[in-house]
Order: sequence, then structure tokens, then C-alpha cells
Amino acid sequence: MSLYWITPPGFIFTATQAGSVDVSVQAAGNNVEYSLISGELPLGLSVSNTGTISGFTDSVIFPTTSTFVIRAVDGDEIKDRTFKIYQEPLEGPVWNSNGFNIDRKSTRLNSSHTDI
Repeated sequence: MSLYWITPPGFIFTATQAGSVDVSVQAAGNNVEYSLISGELPLGLSVSNTGTISGFTDSVIFPTTSTFVIRAVDGDEIKDRTFKIYQEPLEGPVWNSNGFNIDRKSTRLNSSHTDI
């Protein structure tokens, strides 16, 4: 049997903030094993040798798209495919440890700090 991808390339899903993920990519073959060979998954996610992308997503401040390549191997056949996962930020302001409010729409910092 010839190795070929079943999961189409490109966008896989939108990850929710601080949410659990359990999604699979699939290629057809006899004993297919998968690995991440390029790019990065969103923080908190990993890909198993069975093609399952799982974990618990981390929060992002700005909308983020992660682009990565997964390799499918079946014996001496190799097929690579590029995928994308989109992440939406949490609603409302995000405060960092320095007391700055990061405004996502204008990307400006608003400080509530007052010098005495």
C-alpha cells in the first residue's frame, strides 16, 4: 500500500484559550508513524507518533497562527504535510506583572502607574 495523506493541508482547527485539545491528523498506510519536523505547535500541545495533537493550550495576548510540518512515515515511504492552528486571545484586557494594560486593538500600552 502506498503512503498518502488523508487529512488535507492547511488549517486544522481554532484552539480555545486554556482548553483541552485532542485532534488527529491521518495518512493511509500499513504502520504509519508521525512526527513534528518543522515549525511549532501552540504552547502546551504536542503530536504523538499516532498523529494525535493533544494537550492543554496556553493563553495568547494576540491572535496567533502556528504553522508546522508533520511527517508521516510508513516503512521507507515518507510524506510531509504543512498544517496551521489558529488561536484567539482571551476577551478583555490582559494585565502583565508590571501593571500595564495591553490594548489588543491598537497594540498600545496603558499604564496605571503614578509617580509620587
